[in-house]
Amino acid sequence: MSELLAELLSDRFVVHRASTGAEAVHIFGHSDVGVVVTDQYLPDTTGTELAKAFKASRRHVRVVLVTGDARGAGVEVFDAVLEKPYPPERLLDLLGRLCDGRAKVEQREGSR
Repeated sequence: MSELLAELLSDRFVVHRASTGAEAVHIFGHSDVGVVVTDQYLPDTTGTELAKAFKASRRHVRVVLVTGDARGAGVEVFDAVLEKPYPPERLLDLLGRLCDGRAKVEQREGSR
């Protein structure tokens, strides 16, 4: 994720940045991450593989794929797909909706 995008998101969200899948897995394992934004092509893995691993570990995590080409990316594993280029406001709106939905799911689960 670019520094500019991370700065934009950090006004509304806690942002952790990773440049590789290994870094993302480490952060995910040591933080209470609720929403993940990933590209499809990382130096050591794919966004699809990350999404599968994260969702297997935490059922309620939301994963957004941001890519220039979603064909063949296994998009069914993602909660949302944004094709590049996109306006930053679109990502902000999407993340806000995903975070609100996650809070509602966790609240329902906790009330059982």
